[in-house]
Amino acid sequence: MEAIPRDTWQALFESQGMKNPTPRIGMLDGFNEGWIDFEGGEAGSQKGKVALETVLRKLLEREGGGEG
Repeated sequence: MEAIPRDTWQALFESQGMKNPTPRIGMLDGFNEGWIDFEGGEAGSQKGKVALETVLRKLLEREGGGEG
């Protein structure tokens, strides 16, 4: 994971093929600034903890490249 500077988002999203990144940028700003939240807030969300190694192992197994 790496933080991407806000002033580079538009160019980045356009380079990924997005024709109009303005709504996406607005949504991300909303989450980052706290004026958009999921219904029910923190109490209404579910989060789990899965180690990166576990995720990568499962992905590799799914693709037929796993060793375990």
